[in-house]
Amino acid sequence: DALPVQPVRPLTVDLHGRRGRDWQLDRAAKAVEDAGERVAVRGVVRLEDVAEVVMGQSPPGSSYNRSGNGVPFIQGSAEFGVVSPTPVQWCTEPRKIAEPGDLLVSVRAPVGDMNVAAERVAIGRGLSILRSHEGVVQEYLALAVENSASQLDSVSAGSTFASITKSSLCGIEVALHTDEE
Repeated sequence: DALPVQPVRPLTVDLHGRRGRDWQLDRAAKAVEDAGERVAVRGVVRLEDVAEVVMGQSPPGSSYNRSGNGVPFIQGSAEFGVVSPTPVQWCTEPRKIAEPGDLLVSVRAPVGDMNVAAERVAIGRGLSILRSHEGVVQEYLALAVENSASQLDSVSAGSTFASITKSSLCGIEVALHTDEE
C-alpha cells in the first residue's frame, strides 16, 4: 500500500536562517541517510498518527529549586539552547517527563521552537513532548514539524501571547516517511 519510493534529497527543504535551527536539517538528513539512500513515502498524516503528543504540566511551586535537587525542570523555550535545553531549575514532584531524545516543542510564544531532551527532564505548561511512534525516524519528525511551522502559526491563538492547544498540535499535517525499508 506504500506510495512510490522517493529520493531523499527533495525532502530536505531549505530551513537555513529559520529560527537558527540548521541542526534539525542536519540531524534529519543524517538520520535518513543512515536509514538508506531512499525512504518510503507514506503520505500526509496528522501529527498524532506518527507521534505521541504530551502537553506539559507544571509541578507544585513548592517543589521547585535551583540547587539541583530532583529532576531538571524546563518550563518553556527560555531555557532552550541550540540543540538541547539548559536547566536552571529542578523539581522534586515532576508531573510530565521527557526522556532523552524526545522533541520538546514550545506551545506558548514563540510557538513551534524546538529542542531535543538530552536527559530525563520535567516539562512545564509552555512545552509539549513529541515522541515518534515505532518506525518513524525521530530526527525526521523534527524536520517535518519544523516544515509545518506555517500551520503552527495559523492555529496558534491568543490576544497577548500566542499559544497552541493539544488538539491543534495533534492535527498538524506532516509528510510521513518511515525507516522500515
